[in-house]
Amino acid sequence: MLSREPKNLNLKFILPLALLYLTIYLAADSVAYKMIALGAILVPGPPFIFPLSYSIGDIIAEVYGYSLARRIIWLTLAFQFLYAILVTLVLKLPHPDFWTMQSAYDQVFGNLIRFVCAGFLSVVISHFVNIYIFSKWKILLRGKHFWLRSVGASAIGGFVLVSIIMIFGYSGTVDTRSAIHMFFSIYSVELLYACIAAWPAWLTSGFLKLKEQLDVYDIHTNFSPFSLK
Repeated sequence: MLSREPKNLNLKFILPLALLYLTIYLAADSVAYKMIALGAILVPGPPFIFPLSYSIGDIIAEVYGYSLARRIIWLTLAFQFLYAILVTLVLKLPHPDFWTMQSAYDQVFGNLIRFVCAGFLSVVISHFVNIYIFSKWKILLRGKHFWLRSVGASAIGGFVLVSIIMIFGYSGTVDTRSAIHMFFSIYSVELLYACIAAWPAWLTSGFLKLKEQLDVYDIHTNFSPFSLK
């Protein structure tokens, strides 16, 4: 019988999930200002990576509960900031005259802290919106319709994410017309990812429920994003 309450967790499963979640963030940060044109679609690099974090967050919230998903989000944000600071500090170190690649590094990583700061605001809002809606709908729908819950919560959270990122992360770096074009392109990619990733996320959560003998319903959970309990 599946447990309705948290228990001691098997690190064999939750640790790789948490590290994968962090890896997605750092990979998206590294290609923040890489522009991609696919036909009429104009997007930066992160939309091809970052939407996977919604699926991983949904899996964690589905199996282990909102509280653990919340802690993983905060830890990921902390280490994301550390990553940005370390990279920026190394960029600021003096380089020899014969080395000609400094400008390339500055172009790619020079605004990394700005992007991470914009990402912090967007993630705090959008990812907590995502797992809040996902967890609440789980109670309402009695644990059924994972695909519908995942896509719906990701669509709402993704809209918030893209809006904030475009305002704080790319304003001043692209013209208004390109920014509007990018907004709709990025959100379209986000929705496509949400629809595709929902099925493997559903299968993975089902596997983990059986392996962990765990299926948390957040009926009495404190949903404040600032609580670490």
